[in-house]
Amino acid sequence: MYATPLYELRQQPHFSVSSIKTFLTCPRKYRYQYGDRLRPDFKPAALAFGSAWHDTVDMYLTTDMGHDELRTHLRDGLSQRLSDNDILYDDEDENEDALIDLGIKMLDAFVSKVPKPERTLGVEVPFSMTLAHPVTGEVLPVPLIGALDAVVSNGETTAVWELKTGKRRWDRNQTEFDLQPTAYTAAAEELGYGGA
Repeated sequence: MYATPLYELRQQPHFSVSSIKTFLTCPRKYRYQYGDRLRPDFKPAALAFGSAWHDTVDMYLTTDMGHDELRTHLRDGLSQRLSDNDILYDDEDENEDALIDLGIKMLDAFVSKVPKPERTLGVEVPFSMTLAHPVTGEVLPVPLIGALDAVVSNGETTAVWELKTGKRRWDRNQTEFDLQPTAYTAAAEELGYGGA
């Protein structure tokens, strides 16, 4: 496991999967967000939702909280994050209550369909890795830094969990060719979680 905490790693110049994907999608947005460090006036409700969801799944993996306690934890986390005045909802019918209801339904489905692993090796496992051109070997001047949502083990099998809370399910092409699974697989191998 990486010894340096993620918040310390992020203090140094680096790339993240999100920053690379932003650059590939829209170089101007990359410049505004990562170069000029401009911050939007509003926070997307989806970001608040994802943070509360990740925090609750972390509790599921690292504590003995029961289902009702997890529901309360998620409800409280969503209420706290969504009560900010600068939250921007995507749809007209989206609001704090609707997102809390959705979160609870997702949690109920998750707990009923995803058995708790035998062991949780880590949550928010930080990584820092050098990126090199596969042909020339030229190395980027700054590392790729990020965190694996969870690394879990069931006997001989180790798996990396990457949790997504988007409105749309990833299609086969996105799952196969998106930068994130590729980068996280490489990071897991570099951290010693081979075969994850």
